[in-house]
Amino acid sequence: MPRHKRCRWVAANPAATFFKPRGVPMAELEQVILELDEVEALRLADLEGRYQEDAAKTMGVSRQTFGRIVEMARRKVAEALLHGKALVIEHGSAAVYACAPTRRCAAPTPFAGQAKEKQSQKDERSSNMKLAVTSEGDGLDAPVDPRFGRCTKFVLVDPDTLEHESVENDAANADAGAGISAAQTVVRLGAKAVITGSCGPKAFSVLSGAGIPVYTGATGTVRDAVAAFKAGKLRSAAGPNAAGHSGMRK
Repeated sequence: MPRHKRCRWVAANPAATFFKPRGVPMAELEQVILELDEVEALRLADLEGRYQEDAAKTMGVSRQTFGRIVEMARRKVAEALLHGKALVIEHGSAAVYACAPTRRCAAPTPFAGQAKEKQSQKDERSSNMKLAVTSEGDGLDAPVDPRFGRCTKFVLVDPDTLEHESVENDAANADAGAGISAAQTVVRLGAKAVITGSCGPKAFSVLSGAGIPVYTGATGTVRDAVAAFKAGKLRSAAGPNAAGHSGMRK
């Protein structure tokens, strides 16, 4: 019988989830993925200066497990710094939970960031919600652009009132890194969810890191896509559904 996996307590989301060398486009960089439990281990050991035994109790793991986590985290940070790679913080494995430390959970509650994301998916049809819909033009009657990174515009829509505004996607004609730049634009605009046709891996990583769910497979007009979203006909994507650079203009 497999050994029950002990929960790992993570206190909070980090303030930022992406770090990269200055002046190098994200599309040209290799990425090092740092998981949330590894970030928490660094916080406890290196920022707060706790002994491993105390830090392990705080995370609800054994001292040996904590030692492995923090060792891996330090190695990843060193790799990113010394080899000029991008450092990306992700939720990581389902072993990260917001349950009481030092206790085994028969039915654990997901980590706060994951729980918040799941709750946001339930509440996404509530008021004061901004959806970012990829579009080929302005307004609700413009066709949905199936490409996320290379879409012509983003139409920001309140699904309750249908109040909207159209924002140019400056990344549409970029030589490289369109998906990442477009995703960063969506984050800056304060969108709570994205509706599009397809989304590549790097853009999806930026959006998921910011806690923004991506709904793919949208067709018709922007109005049609919002209606499908409100009716529950669009599902939040579990991962990217397009290869990198797949939407590049010919």
